[in-house]
Amino acid sequence: MVRTMRRLPISWLPVLLLAANGSAQEPAPEVRLLSPQPDGYVSGVVMLRASVEPSTSVAGVTFFIDGRRTCEIAQPPYECEWDAGPDVMEHQVRLVVTSTTGGRIVRTLRTRSLQFDEKVDVDAVQVTITVSDSNGRFIAGIPRSAFHVYENGKPQTISHFTSDNVPLELVTAVDISGSMTPAMPKLKKAVKEFLGAVPETPGHAARVQ
Repeated sequence: MVRTMRRLPISWLPVLLLAANGSAQEPAPEVRLLSPQPDGYVSGVVMLRASVEPSTSVAGVTFFIDGRRTCEIAQPPYECEWDAGPDVMEHQVRLVVTSTTGGRIVRTLRTRSLQFDEKVDVDAVQVTITVSDSNGRFIAGIPRSAFHVYENGKPQTISHFTSDNVPLELVTAVDISGSMTPAMPKLKKAVKEFLGAVPETPGHAARVQ
């Protein structure tokens, strides 16, 4: 019996090597934790957001806050809401991406807490006082002895006292949208009466420290 050997074209070799070694390994997806920002401040409802490319190699995305599972997402967009509470506190945000082959990719960041001082020392506190009579007219010329200042129920010493005219800035906002059309005549009248009641000269006020 005579056996003949058949030579394969060189172009077939990659195909044979791929069949022998199995399927080619897919590259790891690019994972980014988009929100919140590192070293940022969070409070209230916060959007957790991640980006995974390509998403076809992802089996699921899970967000953990301070070690606790917050939400799990199976397909893009990879985002969910998280209530951080009313206080600005430090939190650890961890993103775990599970690939279709069973591997995991982890991204972690920390937010910052808001530091503040509950007590501060000041040399003086300015208190602006406006005095008017029963008819709404301003009263001027009131002496320093007529004023008494208390803090937490304790009398405070008035170190400075001045009585002068204080400029007043008055801003009026009027809604003139289409929904206000039926009420526009009454609105114009009310605005005119309001502005007419504003005194032409600035009021007289006293400042104590």
